[in-house]
Amino acid sequence: MVWLVLLAACGPKTVECGPAACAEICATAQDPGLAGATAFEASLLEPLLDDVRAGIQPWSEEGIGLCRGSRTCEAYLGADAGELAPGAYVIRAELRVPDVGERGTWSVIFATECTSGGGEPERYTRTYEVIAPGGDRPYRLGALRRITSPSDAGPTSCTWSLTAPHPDGDKRYQGSWSTP
Repeated sequence: MVWLVLLAACGPKTVECGPAACAEICATAQDPGLAGATAFEASLLEPLLDDVRAGIQPWSEEGIGLCRGSRTCEAYLGADAGELAPGAYVIRAELRVPDVGERGTWSVIFATECTSGGGEPERYTRTYEVIAPGGDRPYRLGALRRITSPSDAGPTSCTWSLTAPHPDGDKRYQGSWSTP
């Protein structure tokens, strides 16, 4: 036992190297996803890896949220719309989906929770399989939920979320609205 302690104490020291000495080591260790790839292979694979790492995201700043209108987005209201004026509304999502993987690789989970009149909350959850539609256009989930204001149930307060599962950490977009 004593010999092990002495051996460890007298063993080789670790040496830190400067930027010049470690440049080759650091260059090869920058992206473990491309380890062993040639420059040509890396140039082809980097955009795909960037896409996969980014995961599902809003197509634009107005890609996910509430809109005034029953079929089209007449006016984008954002994620948190506050109390809705009388009319028809939808929650919609226009998504950028990575163009890699087989059907079933990418999905989103839409959920709402509404309370009205002090009763039990009404919950709704649905999973949507999404794909990259090709070209420079978004994957559209046009009417995740239709909303009419005022609500037949009386004053209602609701929250919504759209979650994009990802092994590196889920991405969650959320908001709220209320009706008189």
